[in-house]
Amino acid sequence: MIQTQVSEDIDLNLRKALELVREAAGKGAQIVCLPELYRTRYFPQWDRDGYSGPNAESLAESIPGPSTGAFSALARELEIVIIVPLFERDTSGYYNSVVVIDADGSLLPTYRKVHIPHDPLFYEKSYFIPGEEIRVYDTRYAKISALICFDQWFPEAARVAALAGAQIIFYPTAIGWIRGEEQPEEGDWHDAWQTVQRGHAIASSVCVAAVNRAGREDELIFWGGSFVCDCFGRVLAEASSSGEEVLLASLDLAKNEAVQEGWGFFRCRRPDLYWPLIEMVRKAREPREARHPQEDAGKTGGRAGAGAEKEKGIEKASQLCLQDTARALGYHMPAEWERHEAIWLSWPYDQDSFPEIEAVERAYLAIIKAIHTSEMVNLLVRDEIMLSSVVNSLRKEKVDLQRIRFHIISYADVWFRDYGPTFVVNRDPEGGREKREGVIGTGGKRAGERGQGRSRVAAVNWIFNAWGEKYPELLGDTRIACQINDDLKMECFKPGIVLEGGSIDVNGCGTVLTTEQCLLNANRNPSLCKGEIEEYLREYLGVDRIIWLPEGIAGDDTDGHVDDVARFVSPTTVLCAFEEDPEDDNYLPLKRCYERLLSETDQDGRPLNVIKLPMPGRVGKDRRLPASYANFYIGNDVVLVPVFGHENDQKALQIIEQAFPERRVVGINCREMVHGLGTVHCISQQQPE
Repeated sequence: MIQTQVSEDIDLNLRKALELVREAAGKGAQIVCLPELYRTRYFPQWDRDGYSGPNAESLAESIPGPSTGAFSALARELEIVIIVPLFERDTSGYYNSVVVIDADGSLLPTYRKVHIPHDPLFYEKSYFIPGEEIRVYDTRYAKISALICFDQWFPEAARVAALAGAQIIFYPTAIGWIRGEEQPEEGDWHDAWQTVQRGHAIASSVCVAAVNRAGREDELIFWGGSFVCDCFGRVLAEASSSGEEVLLASLDLAKNEAVQEGWGFFRCRRPDLYWPLIEMVRKAREPREARHPQEDAGKTGGRAGAGAEKEKGIEKASQLCLQDTARALGYHMPAEWERHEAIWLSWPYDQDSFPEIEAVERAYLAIIKAIHTSEMVNLLVRDEIMLSSVVNSLRKEKVDLQRIRFHIISYADVWFRDYGPTFVVNRDPEGGREKREGVIGTGGKRAGERGQGRSRVAAVNWIFNAWGEKYPELLGDTRIACQINDDLKMECFKPGIVLEGGSIDVNGCGTVLTTEQCLLNANRNPSLCKGEIEEYLREYLGVDRIIWLPEGIAGDDTDGHVDDVARFVSPTTVLCAFEEDPEDDNYLPLKRCYERLLSETDQDGRPLNVIKLPMPGRVGKDRRLPASYANFYIGNDVVLVPVFGHENDQKALQIIEQAFPERRVVGINCREMVHGLGTVHCISQQQPE
């Protein structure tokens, strides 16, 4: 670790840092970390709202840029990993960032500081836009996370990094005393700073390396004291309080797993009880967000949408989280064939999920083109670059961009139905609890219309735990439901249990389909029994009848989502996936589901009309993929059906056409999309009128 004093000459600081990194490598270092904003003095001492301060923008650099170019060459030459914290200038604004450069000189994705302070002499909100993702890097020598300074006070950030597999958390830092206040009333800042990071190391069984700067800069006295501790908080090396220093430490990473398992810090976790941790702070945002070089227009969501609202004088409403249940306030989940305001999608980008990403993008374009004329498309994109690319693709397909609402949100994957909200409606807001007598509907018409009052829509935000914590890197997507409500400003219910949208299907009249394999799985809500889970379904979906199917299809990593198995197409009609080949892995599971449905009734005791829907056979060479025609989406005037180039494609389309005679049925080529282990219904969510 490189502890430095920083001059006002940014080029000198770069040259000195290169020399010190070379020195560290000469002493045997394999991973080298520089302090926060290594190339500049700590300019956020000045709050630009009250004082002009230095011309900070001139200190920022792009990525790639001078620093990354120089350190990339050095990393490649010395075959070391280098962590370079810098002041980043991007087309979307300015960030306090870290670039991790692997031992071959390659630049890994940029981390942008997520926790931004705004306190006396640490006025960072005047300069930096917060990042929206905690990253873990699988480098040549270790799996590492690089968080920045103020991040080190938040145990949640350390735990997220550890859950995603980090063995070492680096904290490049710029922290010290305010001149004249070296003995603050609350206690020793330096001691608290080291203690909290050692606590992260112990609680998350990871090694921690904190890299500070030293020396006085105007009104701040940086206390140095860079240190490294092992996964049980033992300090292995510590730098001086005032001088420049190259600090080295050797880490036994095998000890991490031994401590983690021996003390049970991960094994004994109770994520089913931690849902308050994802509550958003419900108070007005500070009037100043980070400075942005240009105003964004034409987009809803993200920073631009908030800024546009402020310019119009619209007060941004805080999220209203209702304490009563959805049922108690007259809400229920409508059937999918009822009228929609919009469809929600997240644009694909991850080639680990989708090796043939261009084919998956073509499928998305086909979905949007087919549906955008009859319902709005709410489309999540990760950044401005993706937005521009998607807009160009949509224009080529002659999609009406006025029918697309873009939301710039950082997301890990595209399975919106599982991590996004479930929408519920109150068709008679004046009537309280609602009766279901007289509800009518067929596959081609609206069902579940109740009362004459103006409908209200609310969101149910479940906890998303990446299908039983199978994919720690996707756990962050649980925040998406809260983030989009910054735009929607809907009333919001938070049941506090783990549930994915693909695990339920309703008829809009009081009956829900689900599977025992999924909802009763110990990796979802281990503290809840079947009866307790049923009570949650009744109270937050507004249902009376729960039909439990045994299990899902082969190859499904969600533990048996029902939307690959059986789907309501009218209040009493269910299409059930059925495999005719006795040798196929799906034959017995789907036969059991079909037979269970034949013996079931709806909420009023009426028997179900169960129609067999064929399967596309085995899809996937190296592994069985969860391909099913049942994963269709019912839009306002179109039904989007996944097809796989199988002889049963046409037969499945004909059966679905018969179920929805007043809708156009469109096949979507999902042969490549299903490599991500889901298709059309999994990636989408309907927002009712």
